[in-house]
Amino acid sequence: MASIQATKRRREPDGANGAAPVESGRAGHSHEARDRLLNPLSPLPSPHFNAALQQCVYPHILSYNTFADCYVEEMVKELPFIYIDPNYDPDRHEANPYYKPPDYLKLGIAEAVLGFPQKLGVGGLQAKSDAGSRLLPRHCRDSHISYGAPLHVSFVCYRTGDESNAAIKKTMVVGQVPVMVKSNRCTLSGMSPTEMVNAGEDLDEFGGYFIINGNERVLRFVIQQKTNYPIALKRESFRNREIFATDLAVLLRSQRIDGTCTSNILLDTEDGRCCYRILLNRQEHFCPFPLLLRCVGGGLSLQQFKLKFMEGTWGDLEESTQLHAIFEEVWGSEKDFVDTDLREHRPLHQLGQVFWRGVSWLLPPGSTFEDAGRFIIDRYVLVHVKEWASKFETLLLMFRKLRQLRRGKIPPESMDAFSYQEVILPGQILAAVLKDALFNALIKLRTQYMVELRQVKAAGHDPTLVIASNKFFDAATDRCASEIGHKISYFMATGNIRTTQLDLQQLSGWTVTADRLNLNRFLSHFRAVHRGQFFAQMKTTAVRKLLGESWGFLCPVHTPDGAPCGLLLHLSQMAQPVAVPPDRGAIAAVRLFMKARGACVDLDGVSGLPPSDLGAACGGQAASHGEGGNVKCVPLVVDGVVVCKIRKPEFSFWMEQLRHAKGCGLDGFKTHWELVGFDEDRQA
Repeated sequence: MASIQATKRRREPDGANGAAPVESGRAGHSHEARDRLLNPLSPLPSPHFNAALQQCVYPHILSYNTFADCYVEEMVKELPFIYIDPNYDPDRHEANPYYKPPDYLKLGIAEAVLGFPQKLGVGGLQAKSDAGSRLLPRHCRDSHISYGAPLHVSFVCYRTGDESNAAIKKTMVVGQVPVMVKSNRCTLSGMSPTEMVNAGEDLDEFGGYFIINGNERVLRFVIQQKTNYPIALKRESFRNREIFATDLAVLLRSQRIDGTCTSNILLDTEDGRCCYRILLNRQEHFCPFPLLLRCVGGGLSLQQFKLKFMEGTWGDLEESTQLHAIFEEVWGSEKDFVDTDLREHRPLHQLGQVFWRGVSWLLPPGSTFEDAGRFIIDRYVLVHVKEWASKFETLLLMFRKLRQLRRGKIPPESMDAFSYQEVILPGQILAAVLKDALFNALIKLRTQYMVELRQVKAAGHDPTLVIASNKFFDAATDRCASEIGHKISYFMATGNIRTTQLDLQQLSGWTVTADRLNLNRFLSHFRAVHRGQFFAQMKTTAVRKLLGESWGFLCPVHTPDGAPCGLLLHLSQMAQPVAVPPDRGAIAAVRLFMKARGACVDLDGVSGLPPSDLGAACGGQAASHGEGGNVKCVPLVVDGVVVCKIRKPEFSFWMEQLRHAKGCGLDGFKTHWELVGFDEDRQA
């Protein structure tokens, strides 16, 4: 990484607003060019501070701002409720999904708000306060304490699971969440140079780090698999996952709106049916892929389902024959009616039976196997997609890619390639740790209720008195709330994560101490990216090689010698990680763009056509296969969601149209979006 020197400063005349950088016309032109290149990933640098230093740490700061403003709010919506049955008996009720008690509790977290740093004894929800109550980073360095803000969490309790009844709500401070220096939660945010000097802070302070027990800690960038993209892999370790599994699989790391992720793996089997792997409580669970596919596509008739299952294979005799045989083996002998159909959806009933013991304690009392199946699909299968129709299309996309890999039509992809990687940002890992801490607090709250109920039953008293007691709810929340702040503090101080829920490849080495030996040494912590603690123990050197496609993004020189060689890398000077919040309007923008240019795109979801059939109607083709043969179509996938299909002859045309809109920022397109086109006829 090229060295970045601090800008010289001069004293302003009396009456000026403080010091300002002395910059030549050439330097100013360079900064303006950088701003144009990085827009909108970085703001216009403040003229009062060193622009180069701001650019180095800005991805860290923007990521933390996303965590404070977006992820904290969204993670509460993703947290499940827990239920307390006063007459619960595991021996009788775990195997009886239709049991429903007359009275039970529904506990959850209604709201979480991150405040602002304040001195002890002062509330921290207000951004503006008097100077005497403000907590500055300097105070924490001098006092050897952590620089953090209070986290206000509202626990809510509903009686008998009816939200229309009066709910008990308790808002309390559960602990201190570390605040990144110069973020929008930091006291120094928005200060002028004169105010910084008067506050006793460094004039050139650029932030991006945390102060934990008086020490400066940095959440390092860690390379992970690209999210919302199916990657075809070939590994011998896949054979150990299932008894009939082969060495082929398709991995998709799905990201929720709150920044957390979960991995979905479609494993190839000897008979070609495949099995789907779901990580539940950090334990692998497998279900037959045809069963999962039938659950998600439950709105289709068996004939429609067969057409979708065999779509795109009518011109390939070998492939269509194999898929037809699989279809007949799995669904050909399916009965038209069974007794289960009177009460539940048959495939969802079967899926719920597979995962019942793993999720039954998260479901309301009286839930059926069908409810368990819906819970699994909503919270563990392709969590980046909400609509089941879109989940169905993405599952089919993964299956077709696995079939092409099995037949040798496409080569296995490499996880070491830069194009299949992305960086986990500080805000994302903080959101994952905080969400896990909140969920563990709910689990502990449930445990305290169960212990109290067991003691009350042993004493011969009425157990319903426990769930009717507001005092016990207050005492139980007080006991479990302190664990939330302790988990966050432990994580920031040690870099280790203690979890039973998170789907992470490494649970240690997330934070490092920022050394201030010199400016370049200090800045290197903010530009460093690590391949992952998991790969440090591997004896192979394949993961340490710097591939040619990384040129311009990763510096080919600045990697240390010894054990971290090739694992600890640095970003090039002009490279910036994308730290903006998830773009919820990306899919809608692409749909409107395609619709305005003549593509058949269902904007409202009322056309009745599956998403993969849309777009094939262009040019008079109303279906994915015609009378005279197969009509080649290419799926258009946006952030892991199949938007429509475009005809193969129009592939180059649409690529140019999308590339032009991205480069110019037209129609809601962002310039930092990644646009990739795969031609099926190209042999790699």
